[in-house]
Amino acid sequence: MLLYFVFNTLDVKQFQPYAKVADNFIVILMALSFYYQKINSFNELRWGYFRLNTVILIYFTFNIMVFLPFNFMINESSGIKFYFWTANMVFILLFYGYLVSLIWKNGIKQGKMQLG
Repeated sequence: MLLYFVFNTLDVKQFQPYAKVADNFIVILMALSFYYQKINSFNELRWGYFRLNTVILIYFTFNIMVFLPFNFMINESSGIKFYFWTANMVFILLFYGYLVSLIWKNGIKQGKMQLG
């Protein structure tokens, strides 16, 4: 980004954030691969792994849907793009809130096991 924005005179309208889409697509493929492996192995796991994987899959699927048409939304003159950014912000807060609560619950369980 420094090469494009600092050293060159690149117009902001030419910025293509497709690396974000590629990263999201790779995470989605990995989440689907997890489901495929667990369905084929017939091993029962705790539902927490499936719940976490489902949350990751939903979040990154929504994220790819927001960032794929990124340039169209930025260059649009109407105010509809702010609804997308608000929805994206809500999804980010929900995703990280879920991760924090999951870490908190697992940290409390680990602390009780060490004290007990």
